[in-house]
Amino acid sequence: ALAGALGGAQTMALCCYDEAYTIPTPKAQLISLRTMQILAEEIGLNNTVDPLAGSYFVESLTNEMEALIKSHMDEVESWGGMTQAVREGLIQDKVSAQAYDYERRLRTGEEVKVGVNAHVTGEAVRQEIELHPYDEGAVGDKVAELSALRASRDQSAVESELARLEAAAREGVNLMPYLMDAVKTYATVGEVSKVFLQVFGGYKEPATV
Repeated sequence: ALAGALGGAQTMALCCYDEAYTIPTPKAQLISLRTMQILAEEIGLNNTVDPLAGSYFVESLTNEMEALIKSHMDEVESWGGMTQAVREGLIQDKVSAQAYDYERRLRTGEEVKVGVNAHVTGEAVRQEIELHPYDEGAVGDKVAELSALRASRDQSAVESELARLEAAAREGVNLMPYLMDAVKTYATVGEVSKVFLQVFGGYKEPATV
């Protein structure tokens, strides 16, 4: 959190320690909240807009990052733009190469990760995570709610608006007014998505090399 703020983050949501496993528990949320409050109230991190302004090290890193960003943007443009790069799998190749290189550096120790390849304890320490219990009735409740909605709405109005949405999608016009009209008749997200799938098709990620 401190690194993010000093690095220029404009807004921050400090992820809870259990978010990789479950919906954040009250205990985890409180720890995240108190962490940000300590930074703001005790350290005084928000007393100035840019605490590290003028730092040669930080400014040089910023300039280096900016140059790298522009270099990558130029590279993407040389491929024909982002849409073309995604279509041809070039972005996926970059992501795969970066993931491979990161894992390689972890294994060789070039990239230090505390607890993984540095300061590793002899025995694995199991962190007990409090998981939210699965509510088996939640699915049934939602299905019943959706069924009741479909039974009470004007189905002909829904079908009419979905047909107008499909026609607009094929014409390539601004779809927002048609989307608004469709949802006002209580067309569901799934029904709207189905229209777009029929018109635009589904995206299939190309294989990486």
